[in-house]
Amino acid sequence: MEGEDILLEVESLKNIDRETRFRAIANVLTKMESKFIPLREHIRLIEKVIMGSRPNLTLILPHGIRVKKVYKKLEFTKK
Repeated sequence: MEGEDILLEVESLKNIDRETRFRAIANVLTKMESKFIPLREHIRLIEKVIMGSRPNLTLILPHGIRVKKVYKKLEFTKK
């Protein structure tokens, strides 16, 4: 499972409360890379991508993790 791409629905993430969203995103990040420690700042940046009006955004995090918003999907990848 570690390192595999993970897709989430942007609207689903927008519709859950902030703390639940934090835990869901932190869980995905640690599944992507077990050595990654998700900080509040990382989650805040990902939330900006989720809430942003632009359909295509990319965020590069430590350990080579990329978070890509492609229209209605949020993709976590190491590619």
